[in-house]
Amino acid sequence: MLPLVPAVAAALTTAAKVLSGDNATAVLPQVTSLLAHRSDSVRKKALMTLHRFYQRNPSGLAHLVPKFRSMLCDKVRTYSGLSLLWRGK
Repeated sequence: MLPLVPAVAAALTTAAKVLSGDNATAVLPQVTSLLAHRSDSVRKKALMTLHRFYQRNPSGLAHLVPKFRSMLCDKVRTYSGLSLLWRGK
């Protein structure tokens, strides 16, 4: 396991639960950059966190929907399935 992966995953989980839609834009660049992380669990948590942000503020994340759809082609099927949530949006 990569160092600090549990800490990053915990931070993403907390951000998804605590931040409102308006406050989420402050951490949006950092969370979006984690979609390219080496650890598949961090990528999955980042996608789940962004989905929660999208549920709270769809207009604030509308520009990222193509990025989410591109996650369908990722090598790990676990969060490829998660990105199906974005398919109809």
